[in-house]
Amino acid sequence: LGLSIKLVSYSVVLIRLRNTKTLTKSISRKFKSTMKIFLYLKHFPPDSDDLNKGEGTRKAVHGLASGLSAHGADVTIICEGSQESFVNSPEGYKIACFANENLEPCFSISPALKNYMHQRGSNSLVILNGIFHRSVYAFSRFLKQQSIPYIVAPHDPYHPSIFQKNTHLKIP
Repeated sequence: LGLSIKLVSYSVVLIRLRNTKTLTKSISRKFKSTMKIFLYLKHFPPDSDDLNKGEGTRKAVHGLASGLSAHGADVTIICEGSQESFVNSPEGYKIACFANENLEPCFSISPALKNYMHQRGSNSLVILNGIFHRSVYAFSRFLKQQSIPYIVAPHDPYHPSIFQKNTHLKIP
């Protein structure tokens, strides 16, 4: 499929798709319909005008969604905020924000988000952005329960020294 992965350092892994259009068509054929790609980032801003000036994770998720959309993928960024909104970005991807009373770090995700994924989760892939985030863990458990495939994209430094202190809390 033209996928290459290169370990640059402990904190950076480069994944390059030589032909994203071929990849999405190949996966779609396997599922016999159009595959949807969901990118989850709890704090993604649904109303931001210029995401390239934002914080690093937001910028990375915006860039990935823009690139995949430019090559014909059906991409939706899902996030949680104070109110529900659905926006089409100028770059071609959708942003679905779900109301959640708990905007602080917690182990709960929006009931509306669960319902949304339950209805749209078939023939999809979810990319969870972040590591050691309670909401990422909670959402991964929900996706596993629903048999929805997902990938975790850590974005944070992933160095062995992180696991030296309180290892029992970080590795199951």
